[in-house]
Amino acid sequence: MKLDKTQLKLFLLLIIVFCFSFSCSENKIVKDESSNSQEKKETVQGENKEESGKNNTEENKTEKKHLSQSEEYIVKGQDKEKENFFDEAILYFKKATEEDQKNAKAFYYLGIAFRKKNDHDQAVQALKKAIELIPDFAEAYLERGIAYQKMKDDQAALGDIKEALKLKPSYPEAFFWLGMVYFDKKDKYTDALEYFTKAIEMKKDYYEAYYRRGLVYKSMNRKTEAMNDFLKTIEYKKDFPEAYTEIGIIYYSKKEKEKSFEFFKKSVETGVPYANAHYHIGLILYERNQYQEAVSELTTAIKLNPVYAEAYNQRGMAYDKLGKYNEALSDFNQALVINPNYSEAIYNRGVIYYKTK
Repeated sequence: MKLDKTQLKLFLLLIIVFCFSFSCSENKIVKDESSNSQEKKETVQGENKEESGKNNTEENKTEKKHLSQSEEYIVKGQDKEKENFFDEAILYFKKATEEDQKNAKAFYYLGIAFRKKNDHDQAVQALKKAIELIPDFAEAYLERGIAYQKMKDDQAALGDIKEALKLKPSYPEAFFWLGMVYFDKKDKYTDALEYFTKAIEMKKDYYEAYYRRGLVYKSMNRKTEAMNDFLKTIEYKKDFPEAYTEIGIIYYSKKEKEKSFEFFKKSVETGVPYANAHYHIGLILYERNQYQEAVSELTTAIKLNPVYAEAYNQRGMAYDKLGKYNEALSDFNQALVINPNYSEAIYNRGVIYYKTK
């Protein structure tokens, strides 16, 4: 069949339309597939991102858990330390350092616990670690200085305490411990006074500094100033038996026996056990010829301080007055075991030997 020109044009137009429609349909399929692929890709990426975020969150939670666990051990250790259970405190502080080896505070408290347990070498090592982690840790320098002072290493103690003051110039506790280092040096009382005074100027209610400065004044035979500082001590710390006892000793040295006895009794009434107070009560009771009561007080002193040579000697004298020579001899012998050069106990033992020969 022969097509005319019009029919031929129409036929070609139909072919073009068909081809165009087919091409568009194919592109749409490809586009849809591409779109579906992209959606799947985004979904997978989203899932991966969510999973990654979840993992990061878990890691953060784990890290926080470790940190909080370390801090929790520190709190438990501090509670035990306050109760003077130093072995248990040390275990908790060690656990804190194991949980977080970069926790300087954990090593710091571990050092304090070791020091209070009188394990000064271990204290120094723990505090050294705290300082390595935080080089400007003034409190750690001070604590290590205190440990050195307890070890009688005055040079190292002074170095650390002065470093603490360099880092923290207004640090009354550091001045106090400088005073403590110099207090042990009999020819350095003036330096000790200076540093205790600085501590008091910075901290008006620093009762320990008043007490220590009072002891310095007492050693320098400046009794009035010593008395004032001991009175200041009990003004800020009512249950401080040592200060009451020192006031009693000053009154005793002035022959004011009734006044001294009053302060020795106040020392006992604080409820804080203190052997020296019981010893001085026993001494005055002996002078009052109340020998059995004296024995009772001196026995308490010995229970509180089993190496109290003066208390054994004084109780021996009371036993002698009661005619209990065997007990007296035993006490004089024990006094001499503690202090072989105790001349008064040697003399008193000789008296018993003479009486019982």
